[in-house]
Amino acid sequence: MFNRYGKFLGVFIGMVLVSGLSMTANAQDDTIGINPISVMLSSDNPVAVVRVTNRSNDPIILNSKLFNWERKAKQDVSITPYTGKELTMTPPVARLNSKAKQIIRVGLVGKMHLDKEALYRLYVTEVASQPKAANVGKDKRSVAVKMSIRLGIPVYVQPENPVRRLAWDVKRTGKTVKVKLSNLGNTHVKVLQLNLTKNDFKDPINTVDVAESIFAGESGEWTVNIPQGQDREKLKLRLIVDDSTPVSGKEFNL
Repeated sequence: MFNRYGKFLGVFIGMVLVSGLSMTANAQDDTIGINPISVMLSSDNPVAVVRVTNRSNDPIILNSKLFNWERKAKQDVSITPYTGKELTMTPPVARLNSKAKQIIRVGLVGKMHLDKEALYRLYVTEVASQPKAANVGKDKRSVAVKMSIRLGIPVYVQPENPVRRLAWDVKRTGKTVKVKLSNLGNTHVKVLQLNLTKNDFKDPINTVDVAESIFAGESGEWTVNIPQGQDREKLKLRLIVDDSTPVSGKEFNL
Protein backbone atom coordinates (compact mmCIF):
# COMPACT_ATOMS: atom_id res chain seq x y z
CA MET A 1 0.00 0.00 0.00
CA PHE A 2 2.88 2.28 0.62
CA ASN A 3 5.61 2.79 -1.94
CA ARG A 4 8.62 4.96 -2.68
CA TYR A 5 6.60 7.95 -3.80
CA GLY A 6 6.97 8.86 -0.14
CA LYS A 7 10.50 9.99 -1.04
CA PHE A 8 9.57 13.52 -2.49
CA LEU A 9 6.66 13.57 -0.09
CA GLY A 10 8.40 12.68 3.34
CA VAL A 11 4.88 11.67 4.16
CA PHE A 12 5.00 9.20 7.00
CA ILE A 13 6.08 10.43 10.44
CA GLY A 14 6.23 8.35 13.64
CA MET A 15 6.29 9.92 17.06
CA VAL A 16 7.51 7.70 19.87
CA LEU A 17 6.81 8.78 23.42
CA VAL A 18 9.06 7.10 25.98
CA SER A 19 8.82 8.18 29.61
CA GLY A 20 7.79 11.68 28.61
CA LEU A 21 10.54 12.05 25.97
CA SER A 22 9.78 12.32 22.27
CA MET A 23 11.62 11.22 19.15
CA THR A 24 10.58 11.63 15.52
CA ALA A 25 11.61 9.47 12.58
CA ASN A 26 10.45 8.53 9.13
CA ALA A 27 8.36 5.40 9.46
CA GLN A 28 6.00 3.05 7.71
CA ASP A 29 3.43 2.19 10.32
CA ASP A 30 1.71 -1.14 10.90
CA THR A 31 -1.11 0.44 12.91
CA ILE A 32 -2.73 2.65 10.28
CA GLY A 33 -3.02 1.99 6.56
CA ILE A 34 -3.92 4.67 4.02
CA ASN A 35 -4.86 4.31 0.35
CA PRO A 36 -4.29 5.90 -2.12
CA ILE A 37 -1.00 7.60 -1.29
CA SER A 38 -1.83 10.71 -3.32
CA VAL A 39 -4.96 12.55 -4.47
CA MET A 40 -5.47 14.42 -7.74
CA LEU A 41 -8.43 16.77 -8.11
CA SER A 42 -9.68 18.58 -11.20
CA SER A 43 -12.86 20.11 -12.59
CA ASP A 44 -13.61 16.73 -14.20
CA ASN A 45 -12.81 14.81 -10.98
CA PRO A 46 -13.68 17.20 -8.13
CA VAL A 47 -13.95 14.59 -5.34
CA ALA A 48 -11.51 11.91 -4.19
CA VAL A 49 -11.89 9.15 -1.62
CA VAL A 50 -9.13 8.19 0.83
CA ARG A 51 -9.52 4.96 2.79
CA VAL A 52 -7.93 4.65 6.23
CA THR A 53 -7.66 1.26 7.96
CA ASN A 54 -7.07 0.61 11.65
CA ARG A 55 -4.80 -2.43 11.61
CA SER A 56 -4.36 -2.54 15.36
CA ASN A 57 -6.32 -4.53 17.94
CA ASP A 58 -7.49 -1.38 19.73
CA PRO A 59 -9.89 1.41 18.78
CA ILE A 60 -8.31 4.69 17.68
CA ILE A 61 -9.39 8.27 17.12
CA LEU A 62 -8.21 10.04 13.97
CA ASN A 63 -7.90 13.76 13.35
CA SER A 64 -7.74 14.80 9.66
CA LYS A 65 -6.67 18.22 8.37
CA LEU A 66 -5.70 19.90 5.09
CA PHE A 67 -2.49 21.92 4.78
CA ASN A 68 -1.05 24.32 2.22
CA TRP A 69 2.15 22.97 0.67
CA GLU A 70 4.72 25.34 -0.83
CA ARG A 71 7.93 24.42 -2.66
CA LYS A 72 10.88 26.49 -3.81
CA ALA A 73 14.17 25.41 -5.38
CA LYS A 74 13.13 21.73 -5.23
CA GLN A 75 12.54 21.92 -1.47
CA ASP A 76 9.48 22.03 0.79
CA VAL A 77 9.58 25.51 2.32
CA SER A 78 6.21 25.82 4.00
CA ILE A 79 3.42 23.54 5.23
CA THR A 80 0.69 25.56 6.96
CA PRO A 81 -2.93 24.81 7.97
CA TYR A 82 -5.36 25.35 5.13
CA THR A 83 -7.92 28.07 5.86
CA GLY A 84 -9.36 28.67 2.38
CA LYS A 85 -12.79 27.81 1.04
CA GLU A 86 -11.93 26.17 -2.29
CA LEU A 87 -11.23 22.74 -0.74
CA THR A 88 -13.25 20.68 1.68
CA MET A 89 -12.50 17.52 3.66
CA THR A 90 -14.75 15.32 5.78
CA PRO A 91 -14.87 13.95 8.43
CA PRO A 92 -12.35 15.95 10.50
CA VAL A 93 -12.58 13.47 13.39
CA ALA A 94 -13.41 9.76 13.30
CA ARG A 95 -13.31 6.81 15.69
CA LEU A 96 -12.23 3.47 14.23
CA ASN A 97 -12.70 0.17 15.96
CA SER A 98 -10.11 -2.56 15.56
CA LYS A 99 -9.67 -3.60 11.88
CA ALA A 100 -12.29 -1.03 10.83
CA LYS A 101 -12.06 1.28 7.80
CA GLN A 102 -12.92 4.94 7.42
CA ILE A 103 -13.57 6.88 4.22
CA ILE A 104 -12.27 10.45 4.05
CA ARG A 105 -13.54 12.60 1.19
CA VAL A 106 -11.51 15.48 -0.22
CA GLY A 107 -13.15 17.74 -2.78
CA LEU A 108 -13.25 21.00 -4.66
CA VAL A 109 -15.88 23.62 -3.92
CA GLY A 110 -16.37 25.28 -7.29
CA LYS A 111 -13.56 26.06 -9.74
CA MET A 112 -10.16 27.43 -8.73
CA HIS A 113 -9.13 28.82 -12.19
CA LEU A 114 -5.48 27.81 -11.86
CA ASP A 115 -2.68 28.42 -14.36
CA LYS A 116 -0.37 26.07 -12.42
CA GLU A 117 -0.97 23.00 -10.28
CA ALA A 118 -1.78 23.82 -6.64
CA LEU A 119 -0.21 21.69 -3.90
CA TYR A 120 -1.77 20.65 -0.61
CA ARG A 121 -1.37 17.85 1.91
CA LEU A 122 -3.87 15.82 3.86
CA TYR A 123 -2.60 14.76 7.28
CA VAL A 124 -4.31 12.00 9.24
CA THR A 125 -3.17 11.89 12.86
CA GLU A 126 -3.94 9.36 15.54
CA VAL A 127 -5.03 11.21 18.67
CA ALA A 128 -2.67 9.91 21.35
CA SER A 129 -4.31 8.14 24.27
CA GLN A 130 -2.85 7.74 27.74
CA PRO A 131 -0.05 5.15 27.44
CA LYS A 132 -0.10 2.14 29.70
CA ALA A 133 2.65 1.59 32.26
CA ALA A 134 4.81 -1.46 31.71
CA ASN A 135 6.36 -3.14 34.77
CA VAL A 136 9.92 -4.03 33.80
CA GLY A 137 11.15 -5.39 37.12
CA LYS A 138 11.68 -4.48 40.76
CA ASP A 139 15.00 -2.79 40.15
CA LYS A 140 13.84 -0.84 37.09
CA ARG A 141 11.28 1.93 36.81
CA SER A 142 8.09 1.48 34.80
CA VAL A 143 8.26 2.81 31.27
CA ALA A 144 5.28 4.21 29.36
CA VAL A 145 5.49 3.66 25.63
CA LYS A 146 2.96 4.96 23.10
CA MET A 147 3.20 5.35 19.35
CA SER A 148 1.38 8.37 17.95
CA ILE A 149 1.15 8.12 14.16
CA ARG A 150 0.78 10.92 11.63
CA LEU A 151 0.28 9.98 7.98
CA GLY A 152 0.25 12.50 5.18
CA ILE A 153 -0.49 12.34 1.45
CA PRO A 154 -0.16 14.94 -1.31
CA VAL A 155 -3.30 16.56 -2.70
CA TYR A 156 -2.81 17.93 -6.22
CA VAL A 157 -5.31 20.34 -7.78
CA GLN A 158 -4.91 20.43 -11.54
CA PRO A 159 -4.89 23.67 -13.57
CA GLU A 160 -7.65 24.33 -16.09
CA ASN A 161 -5.35 23.34 -18.96
CA PRO A 162 -2.78 20.84 -17.62
CA VAL A 163 0.45 20.59 -19.63
CA ARG A 164 3.07 17.89 -19.02
CA ARG A 165 6.22 18.46 -21.03
CA LEU A 166 9.70 17.23 -20.19
CA ALA A 167 12.95 18.48 -21.71
CA TRP A 168 15.80 15.95 -22.00
CA ASP A 169 19.43 16.87 -21.32
CA VAL A 170 21.53 13.73 -21.85
CA LYS A 171 25.30 13.28 -21.81
CA ARG A 172 26.84 9.92 -22.71
CA THR A 173 30.39 9.63 -21.40
CA GLY A 174 32.14 6.28 -21.58
CA LYS A 175 30.20 3.75 -19.54
CA THR A 176 27.62 6.12 -18.04
CA VAL A 177 24.73 8.27 -19.21
CA LYS A 178 23.95 11.47 -17.30
CA VAL A 179 20.27 12.34 -17.54
CA LYS A 180 18.52 15.58 -16.60
CA LEU A 181 14.77 15.95 -17.05
CA SER A 182 13.24 19.43 -16.70
CA ASN A 183 9.50 19.87 -16.29
CA LEU A 184 8.44 22.68 -18.64
CA GLY A 185 4.74 22.09 -17.98
CA ASN A 186 2.38 23.34 -15.31
CA THR A 187 1.76 20.13 -13.36
CA HIS A 188 3.91 17.40 -11.82
CA VAL A 189 5.08 14.19 -13.48
CA LYS A 190 5.67 10.97 -11.51
CA VAL A 191 8.77 9.27 -12.88
CA LEU A 192 8.98 5.59 -11.95
CA GLN A 193 11.96 4.26 -13.93
CA LEU A 194 14.60 5.02 -16.52
CA ASN A 195 15.23 2.05 -18.81
CA LEU A 196 18.29 1.67 -21.02
CA THR A 197 17.66 -0.50 -24.10
CA LYS A 198 19.23 -1.36 -27.41
CA ASN A 199 17.51 0.32 -30.33
CA ASP A 200 16.15 -2.95 -31.70
CA PHE A 201 15.10 -4.48 -28.36
CA LYS A 202 12.22 -3.74 -26.01
CA ASP A 203 13.70 -5.40 -22.92
CA PRO A 204 15.99 -3.07 -20.92
CA ILE A 205 19.68 -3.87 -20.46
CA ASN A 206 19.73 -1.66 -17.35
CA THR A 207 17.07 -0.05 -15.17
CA VAL A 208 17.24 2.81 -12.69
CA ASP A 209 14.39 2.95 -10.17
CA VAL A 210 13.54 6.62 -9.80
CA ALA A 211 10.15 6.87 -7.99
CA GLU A 212 10.22 10.66 -7.86
CA SER A 213 7.88 13.46 -8.83
CA ILE A 214 9.20 16.29 -10.96
CA PHE A 215 7.16 19.38 -10.14
CA ALA A 216 6.38 22.18 -12.58
CA GLY A 217 9.49 24.30 -13.08
CA GLU A 218 11.76 21.74 -11.41
CA SER A 219 14.13 19.06 -12.68
CA GLY A 220 15.61 15.71 -11.73
CA GLU A 221 19.04 14.21 -12.43
CA TRP A 222 20.16 10.59 -12.56
CA THR A 223 23.04 8.43 -13.79
CA VAL A 224 22.47 5.27 -15.84
CA ASN A 225 25.36 2.82 -16.11
CA ILE A 226 26.02 1.15 -19.44
CA PRO A 227 26.63 -2.61 -18.97
CA GLN A 228 30.01 -4.05 -19.91
CA GLY A 229 30.31 -4.75 -23.62
CA GLN A 230 27.42 -2.45 -24.55
CA ASP A 231 29.28 0.88 -24.61
CA ARG A 232 29.67 0.86 -28.41
CA GLU A 233 26.06 -0.11 -29.11
CA LYS A 234 23.30 2.20 -30.30
CA LEU A 235 21.18 2.68 -27.21
CA LYS A 236 17.92 4.28 -26.23
CA LEU A 237 16.57 5.71 -22.96
CA ARG A 238 12.95 4.99 -22.16
CA LEU A 239 11.07 6.87 -19.43
CA ILE A 240 8.44 5.01 -17.37
CA VAL A 241 5.90 7.32 -15.71
CA ASP A 242 2.87 6.75 -13.52
CA ASP A 243 -0.41 6.28 -15.38
CA SER A 244 -1.90 9.24 -13.50
CA THR A 245 0.64 11.65 -15.05
CA PRO A 246 0.98 10.71 -18.74
CA VAL A 247 3.58 12.63 -20.74
CA SER A 248 4.81 12.61 -24.33
CA GLY A 249 8.43 12.37 -25.46
CA LYS A 250 9.33 9.42 -23.23
CA GLU A 251 12.18 8.07 -25.40
CA PHE A 252 15.62 9.46 -26.22
CA ASN A 253 18.06 7.97 -28.74
CA LEU A 254 21.69 8.00 -27.58
